[in-house]
This record gives sequence, structure tokens and C-alpha cells, in this order.
Amino acid sequence: MVSPYATAALMVIAVKDYADAKGKSVPRARMSRSTVMYLSDRRILRVSFLAELADELAGLGWHLLELRDGSFGLIRTDATDSWTKISAKRVEDLVLGLISGDVTEHDLFERLDRPDEDEPEDE
Repeated sequence: MVSPYATAALMVIAVKDYADAKGKSVPRARMSRSTVMYLSDRRILRVSFLAELADELAGLGWHLLELRDGSFGLIRTDATDSWTKISAKRVEDLVLGLISGDVTEHDLFERLDRPDEDEPEDE
């Protein structure tokens, strides 16, 4: 098996080689689960391995995201520098309402813009 560090390095090199071949910056990329399994020489990607891989990628300047379809997203850390910063002040009234019991999870659901999903079940 290949170490988390070596796997991270191979992933970053693959993105860099792609960027060089295309002659453009590539601040984000997708990588299939099977590609990561191949690069790491693993049949199963355990949670502990993925956590170490994410740490190693962070050390190399990349964020690792596990995507809905089971593949992975890579985002260069410096690509997020220009993203809009959102403060908790925007939802402070909702936080206080949840704590006091004046706001429910149903109220939060109603505020979301998610027309294709069902309302969460009560716990």
C-alpha cells in the first residue's frame, strides 16, 4: 500500500501535469474513487486513510472533498482566498431562537431553498 503522503503527492502531481499539458491554472479538479484507490494501491478506502490523506493534501495546499457520487473533489487552498466570508451574525436570530425554543428545525427547513428534497423527519 502507498502511504497517505505519497498518495496526496501523486494526486497533486496528476493535477499539476494536467494543468501543464493544458497550459492553464487548475485550482479545482475531480478524481474518481477508483483513481484514488489505484494511486494508493488500496482495495478499500477506509475513513482513517481518507482523514490522513486529507491532512497530507492540506499540507500540500489542497482541500479534499468527498462528493455525493463517491468521487473526490480537490480545491487548491489559495483558491478560496477570494471567496465571500459569511458571519454567524446573519443567522444570530435563528441561533438564539433555536436555543430558546422559539425556532424549530421545521422553521429552518422552510427557510432553505431546497425544492427537490423532502422535509426532514422529526427525531
